Amino acid sequence: MKGLLPISLMVLLTLPAAAWAGDQPWLRAKVIDQDPKGANMRDKPKGKIVYTIPLKPSDEMERIVSVYEQEGEWFLVTTGAEKEHSGWMHNSVLGLRGGSTEDGPCPLRKEPSEKSSVVIKPKAGAVLQLLGATFNHKETQAWYKVRYKDSAGKGYDGWVPQQCE
Repeated sequence: MKGLLPISLMVLLTLPAAAWAGDQPWLRAKVIDQDPKGANMRDKPKGKIVYTIPLKPSDEMERIVSVYEQEGEWFLVTTGAEKEHSGWMHNSVLGLRGGSTEDGPCPLRKEPSEKSSVVIKPKAGAVLQLLGATFNHKETQAWYKVRYKDSAGKGYDGWVPQQCE
C-alpha cells in the first residue's frame, strides 16, 4: 500500500496493499506531534529511529509528509519533493485540518459514503487524526478515516471524502 495535504484531516488505512501500491503518494499529511524532541521516522513499524522531524524546523514544509503505504497503525512516508527522508510513522502523529465546503465544515460520516449518516460536524480547521483510507468505487473517490476530539475531549471516529482534505 502506498500518500496528505497540509490542510485539514487525520486518517487509518483499511485497504489491501495492492489497492494503493505505486510510486505516487496517496495522501499528504501534516505531522501533528507536539513533542519538543520531534516526531520519529522508523526503519519499519516499531523499528529503529532513522530520522526525527523537528517540532520547529527551519522549513515548515518539513512537517508535511507524503504517505505511500499503511501497515496497521503505521504509515510509510517521505519528506520533501526529493524524498529526502523516508520511514514509518505512527498514525498518532499524522493528521489533517478539518476542511470545509460551501455548505460549511465537512461532516464525519459513519461509513465511507455520501449517503451515510453524519457522526459529527467538526469545527472548520479542527485537527483530525489520520486513521486510514479506502476507495469507494461507486462514488469513485477516496475516503479517509479520521478521529476528531471536541473541546471537551470526547473522541469521534468517522470518514471524510478526499475533497475535504
